[in-house]
Parts: sequence; structure tokens; C-alpha cells
Amino acid sequence: MSLTDAPDAADEVDGEDPSVGSQLRNSRWGLVSRAAIAGGALTLIALLSLTLEVEQFGRFAGVSALVAILGGVARLGASELMLEALARDPDCGRSAYGRALGTIGVATLVGLAAMLALRPVLLPSIGLTLVVTLSLGEFLHVAGMDTAMRLLHATKRFRRAAIVAVVCTAIRLASVASVLVWPLVDLDDLGRRFLIAGAAVMLVGSTLAAGVVGRPSLSIPATIGELRRGLSIAVGQTSLVVSTRIDQTLLLRAGLDAQAGIYSLGARVVFNAMMPAQAVLETVYPDFFRAGARGEGRAQAMARRLLKPLGLYGLVAAAGLLVIGPILEWLLDDGFEGVRWVIVAMAGFPVIRIAQSLAGDVLSGLGAHATRSRWTIVAGVFNIVLNLLLIPTLGWKGAAISTYAADIALLVLFASSARRLQVPVSSP
Repeated sequence: MSLTDAPDAADEVDGEDPSVGSQLRNSRWGLVSRAAIAGGALTLIALLSLTLEVEQFGRFAGVSALVAILGGVARLGASELMLEALARDPDCGRSAYGRALGTIGVATLVGLAAMLALRPVLLPSIGLTLVVTLSLGEFLHVAGMDTAMRLLHATKRFRRAAIVAVVCTAIRLASVASVLVWPLVDLDDLGRRFLIAGAAVMLVGSTLAAGVVGRPSLSIPATIGELRRGLSIAVGQTSLVVSTRIDQTLLLRAGLDAQAGIYSLGARVVFNAMMPAQAVLETVYPDFFRAGARGEGRAQAMARRLLKPLGLYGLVAAAGLLVIGPILEWLLDDGFEGVRWVIVAMAGFPVIRIAQSLAGDVLSGLGAHATRSRWTIVAGVFNIVLNLLLIPTLGWKGAAISTYAADIALLVLFASSARRLQVPVSSP
């Protein structure tokens, strides 16, 4: 298999929208990517759950959740703007990738500053070393892998994107698996290992991506312009992650360390159940920009066509989670008793998130980044308020209720906005 391969598939013919069949076929490499990422994440969780005490796992989960929330800030929409540019002009690869890398460099510093500012408020009991090392490691890991994969998807190098996902996931997993050879001294030691892995992932991802578009063209004025455009996207991305991760940090803040660990583990299992659907959504994302540029309701029509197979998968995933929950609890340590009820309670989440993602991608395809961000901010604030009200009395159950309520509200807002922006055409 050559790393200098040509595009894996031609998604469009004579300006026509790609069929669902071609999009699903193109997603096979996306599924490999998602399988690698999800498999690595589950293995990582298993290693940490066996290595750390449940309270320690809860602290790690609380910091990781806040890092994930600020992940959008740590990218400032770099990969989305790069993807939009490449989807509409395939010849701008060097400049688009250069703007993305420049934006990421500035944004990572912004994300770290935000972590340090929020630490006294949300994570007062967590050491500074763990916050800094884990934050930088995760920011670099996500930025390095995500940006490279988005570039490769936009240029239809799905196979190479899968290679990036596998290699980067292996690097991160190796950093955690090292505890089997060199036991952890403390949680700060774990943070340092994440930092080393994140730096390696950034190097590998950028090297493999540059093999397609060439040496990135860096420009300070272009980067400044990209920062301005990406700010609304970053705020929206941060707000969306808030809807799924802030509850874990708030559980930790409320002193419910054990519940934070149990809820975090259960929620990650549920999110990973969406892996095949996420593979399809990531692969077809550039098609929404191409469809949106053509107008005439094509972006909405494409979303409707994809909703049937992806919605069916969501129902199958929900049924599988009802079975997996009790089995997983039986396999885990007694400290994680009750995780099955978290998984069962959140089993309907994949169906809602799939529909929400399709509606949001329609808005992005139409260039309505500000509209998408505005509604995700509203949903994020709504979720925080509900968590603050419900967690003190209901614990993780309040967190689950807040997640459902915020995601359903966001789905309705996305769908209604897309309907107002563009009148749909009949599906072919």
C-alpha cells in the first residue's frame, strides 16, 4: 500500500451529488479510523481503570472532560475552515494547511491559558502539573490527528487518513500501556506521558499530511484572518462538547469523585457505540460543503438520504448498549458497580446525536457557521444550568437528564434553522 496513493474514490460525477452508496463505500476507511480510535480509547480506559483507584480515575476524567470542552478553543476552527477551502478549491492545499497549522499553534496557547484560568474554579483540588501536561498532551493529540485526517478526507485520501488514525492512536496507547512496564508514581507522571505522546502525534500527523499537499505555506496575515473566521466555530465546538462532557467535571466539583469515574466510563462506552456512524459522518462532511455551494436544497436532501441508514444503525446501537451494560459491569472491578445503569440510561443518545449531527452539517455546508455556533452556545449554557440544578440531588442521573435535554433542544434548533435557510428539493 503506497502512502503516495491517488484519491481513493471519485465521489461525484459531472457535478452531481454523491449517492448514499458511494458515500457509505468511501466510509470503509473511515470505519477503520474510527475503530482504531475507539478501540484505543476503550483499551486506554481499561488500562487506567485497572491501574488507578476509582477516585483517581474520577480526577483524571474530570480534567480530561475540561480539556475536551476547551478542545474547540485549542483549534479555533482550523480544520473546519481548511476542510471548507479544500472541498471547494482542491488546489489550495499548501496555503489551507499552512493556515490551519498556524492557527493551531496560536490556539493551543489560548486553550492552555483557559485551562489555567478555570482550574481554581472547577478543579481546585487538582495539581498544576497534571493540568498543564494533560492539557497540552491532549490538545496536541487532537489537533495533530484531527487536522491531518480532515485534510486527507477533503482530498479523498481515505486510506491514508486511516493510517494516520491507526499510527496516532497506537502512539497514545503506548504511552499509557507503559504503566505496565514502568508503574505510575502519581497522576502527574501520567500527565507527562500524555504530553510526550501528544507531541509525537502532532509530528507524525503533520508529516503524513504534508506528503499529500506538500510543504505547508505559512503566512502570518493569513493566519490572523483565519483566527477571526474560526473564532465563532471554536466557540460553537466548545459549547457542543460542553453538552456531553461538562457534567463529568461538575460531578467532580460536587465532591462525587466515584460517581464521576463511573459516569465517565459509562458515557465513553455510549459515545464509542457511535463509531460506525461517526465514520460515515466524517467521510461525507466535505460533501456537505460541495452540496451547499450548489444550492437548491442539495445539502438538506443529502442529509435526508443519509438519515435512514444512520438512524437505523443508531437504533441497533441502542439495543446493543442495553446488552453490553450488565456484561461490562460484571467484568470490571467492584468499584465501578452501577456503570451498567449509566449505559442503559444513555442508550438512546446515539439516535439523537446522529440526527443532530446531520442537521448541523447541513448548516455548515450552507456556510452558516455562525448560526450553528450560536445554537450550540445556547444548548451549552442550558446544559450547564440543568447540571448545576440537578447534580446536587440526583448525581449522575441529573447529568444524564441534562445531556438528553440539551441534545434534543439542539437538534430542534439546528433542524428549524436549516429549514428556514433553504427550501429542500426532492431526494433522487
